[in-house]
Amino acid sequence: MDSVTLLAQAQAAGLTVYAEGDRLVVRGPRSAEPLAKTLLAHKAELMPWLTAPQTSAREPVCPVCGALDWRDTPDGGRWCVPCVLVGRTLVSAVKVRSAALETEIWVVAYDLPREAWPTDGATVYTQEEVKLLVQVGTDTLAWVHATKTMFGGNVVQGHRKGEPHG
Repeated sequence: MDSVTLLAQAQAAGLTVYAEGDRLVVRGPRSAEPLAKTLLAHKAELMPWLTAPQTSAREPVCPVCGALDWRDTPDGGRWCVPCVLVGRTLVSAVKVRSAALETEIWVVAYDLPREAWPTDGATVYTQEEVKLLVQVGTDTLAWVHATKTMFGGNVVQGHRKGEPHG
């Protein structure tokens, strides 16, 4: 079972789970003792999640719950503590290798604030842009990608050949 699922189950069972130095502390009702034992057995996987440094308050709020309690994940990503603890598993950005473009691109959720977009140099597309671009051929896609990359713009409208511009 993964760490996020375990933490969500702990929250649902009324358990409080936190790191105190190098110890994993689990507090809560006796009825949740079997789950508490499972959490303690998975201490090695849970500790990196619980001891990750809190991201500064200048970071954008969570697009789902509005919290500022972001943490860095062991794999270089970020997660929102309140969302994880209530069982939300928000995926806000996915990096994919595009065979048509022969490069990596990011696809971000429509509600992810621009200041939270990935900044590793790969071009970022929103879900709306992807919905428009799945309708075009490879040549047009390559042309749009080059234009978007060159000018840092957004795809805002699609147009079908033979239809009036609107």
